[in-house]
This record gives sequence, C-alpha cells and structure tokens, in this order.
Amino acid sequence: MKRLVCLFSSISSDIYFRDMFLVPYYIGLKHNYSVSLVYHGKKGEKDSLYKGVQMIPLHYKGGYDCFSFLSEWYFCWYILKNAKNIDCLVRFHFSYQTAIIGWIYKKVNPKGFFYIKGDGYGAWLALFREKSWFKGTSKRDQKCWPVKWKNRIIRFILNKMC
Repeated sequence: MKRLVCLFSSISSDIYFRDMFLVPYYIGLKHNYSVSLVYHGKKGEKDSLYKGVQMIPLHYKGGYDCFSFLSEWYFCWYILKNAKNIDCLVRFHFSYQTAIIGWIYKKVNPKGFFYIKGDGYGAWLALFREKSWFKGTSKRDQKCWPVKWKNRIIRFILNKMC
C-alpha cells in the first residue's frame, strides 16, 4: 500500500477537526494511501491511531520552540531515513524549512510527490515583493543594488523550489 506522511510542528487537542488532519486523511481515503502524521511529541509520548491515521511523535532534545529552525532538523533527519518508503509527503505553511525538507525529499525520492498546503506567509511572499526581504522601507534602501539583488536571488531560489 502507498504511504502518505504529513509533517507538522505541533498538534493540539482539536487537531482531528482541523485541516492539518483532514487534508491528509481525505487524500489518503481518495487515493488509497496509508496515512501517518509526524509531529514534535513530548518525551514518553507513544504512537497512536485515530480513524486509520497513525500519529507518530518525534522526540527531540533541547528547549527549542517547535517552530524554530533547529527543531525542523529533526524532520530533515526523519525524511533522510524514510523518504524511500514515502510516496507522498505533505507539509503545511510554505517556509524555508518546508523548502529544505522538500528539496531533501525530492533528492532522495525523485518519483515521490511533495504537496505543500500553501498557507503562504514569509518566504512565499518574497516571490511577489519588490522591497527588501529584511529592510527596504526607505528610498535609499530601495535604490541599493545589494538589496535588489538579494530579493532577486531569493525569488529565483523560491521559484525553483516551487
């Protein structure tokens, strides 16, 4: 049976009624995938099953916030180890971490599908913005050629990853 995995940073008690659970669940039903939701879990938390979806907690060391860049490396490590067994990888919220995870997944498993549910913010908006990524509200910054080139490079990378 084909396997769909959804990576999500944190879950709450209402996860079963939100799109983070329902999108992979219905894709799995429609295309006959076995569905797993991989998330940052607390120490001692065990795998569980709900409506046929396997909930897999990733335990990570350190006091990092679940949305920090360092905590996302655990997802990269998970993908490196398991990408060959995953037919479809689902990730929410386009970001740098999502782009890196998708790039790793496609390098290890080029025939797999990488689905991003584009609740766009941050990096996604850089594709359409003309001003600086970090600065650029003043006219002096807008005329500065390194700022313009930085934006062009970011847009090029994000376009290629999309």
